[in-house]
Amino acid sequence: DDTTAADDHHDGTDVAEHPHDDTTAADDHHDGTDVAEHPHDGELAGTVVEVSVTEFSFEPSVFTVTAGETVSFVVTNNGRVDHEFRITTEHAALEHLESHQGDHADHMTSEDGHHAESFVLVASGATETMTVVFDHDAEFDMAGCLLPGHWEAGLHAPMTIEG
Repeated sequence: DDTTAADDHHDGTDVAEHPHDDTTAADDHHDGTDVAEHPHDGELAGTVVEVSVTEFSFEPSVFTVTAGETVSFVVTNNGRVDHEFRITTEHAALEHLESHQGDHADHMTSEDGHHAESFVLVASGATETMTVVFDHDAEFDMAGCLLPGHWEAGLHAPMTIEG
């Protein structure tokens, strides 16, 4: 299964994977409610961002989203090796790399417990879709790949959340 659902509900519960869904959602809910719907198979959000990944760059090279927006990232791996597309913070990414975490579990929550990361693994030549809800208080500032050596080779891009 190449897809995940990453939801941080702050009530200590995790939301189960959607193994037959080709989307990923990262939701941050401080009151424990589920306010975002997971799109049906193949259904894209109102905002769609086409992403191309190669060794070792993303196109576009900078990501800008609007707070409160739901975005479907359609990620095509035009490279020769597998890559991941991860919405994260630079701090969380560097912490992940420094801890030598080899696993890429279905979801990962940053150190402060406030924002869940969302990612999708994309095989060479494949296209995967990941849908993310950017809450008004989301602090994501990077898109990147944390597979061994990829971040270090430059496979990351800044992300700005406006509004």
